[in-house]
Amino acid sequence: MTSKVKNEVIRARQGMHLDQETWRKWSIFLVRLYLDSAPNKIRAQFTGSPSSTPQEAAELAEVFAMLQAKVEDRSLAAHVQYLGADLWREAVRLQKDKA
Repeated sequence: MTSKVKNEVIRARQGMHLDQETWRKWSIFLVRLYLDSAPNKIRAQFTGSPSSTPQEAAELAEVFAMLQAKVEDRSLAAHVQYLGADLWREAVRLQKDKA
């Protein structure tokens, strides 16, 4: 994940006035709501208790939560819908970027 993406995640967390641990827990909770639209490979990372979520999966959850917050605000303002699968695709892409 690039430093730009990390900074966007931090800004999203700060915008919600959450500390880092609460943000991480929220992110993991949120992605579990969207698991039905996640690829099978991703679903497997979020099995078991939330506290046992692997570090890499937790980071993916934070990227997903940042994207979801952005898209949710925009979709409400524009009265349009979005697909969870699109959020997953973008979250995976952003997490893999290494610039």
